[in-house]
Amino acid sequence: MEPQTSENCVFIVDDDEGVCKALDVLLDSVGIQTETFSSAQAFMDNYAGGNGCLLLDIRMPQISGFELFGWVRENYPELPVIFLTGHGDHDLARRALKNGAADFLGKNCNDQELIEVVQRALQSNLEAQQARQQRRAVQERLSTLTARESEVARLLCDGLPTKTIAWKLNMSNKTVDVHRSNLLRKMEARSPAELTKMVMLLGANMDTASETILDQVFAMPDSDD
Repeated sequence: MEPQTSENCVFIVDDDEGVCKALDVLLDSVGIQTETFSSAQAFMDNYAGGNGCLLLDIRMPQISGFELFGWVRENYPELPVIFLTGHGDHDLARRALKNGAADFLGKNCNDQELIEVVQRALQSNLEAQQARQQRRAVQERLSTLTARESEVARLLCDGLPTKTIAWKLNMSNKTVDVHRSNLLRKMEARSPAELTKMVMLLGANMDTASETILDQVFAMPDSDD
């Protein structure tokens, strides 16, 4: 069966058929779709990027849960992974969380705790998808700017006034105002502050200073006005 692509789908990977069935029934009772896989390989062979989260057994034959976790982190980093194990191994829990797992639960956890952890992971994934769509939209709008508009936008995001931008770019105040009006319209921004917020969104996952983010976003080849 093809994997679900719904925003609230939980992909369950466990070699214990009984566990898969119990989790399926539990999550279905609160309106959450599931897709079950009996092995890590089955998941890798069939998963193609659906939204949701992964509920993963940590100890499985052939390909372990940790090995599958590494594959997911490399290929689908925005998919939250919740480890579910019958083994009370605190070292494994620390390793999982340190490497980016959303949570780590024992199979003896109560139903409400599991549901709440899954719901948080689903919400996290939804927010990540929305942020990615927003970044894509901003990038598309930025691509419509001319080189000169991009220069003006860069300086606007630096908080510079029209007079200073005009001096730096060797143009009149009126010309700067024209570029400012055009680029804000193209970017669908109501103000330089809103433009700056959009641009900084592109660097939300970058461990760099804001000036570096602006330099990277507005790195465009020179061209005539």
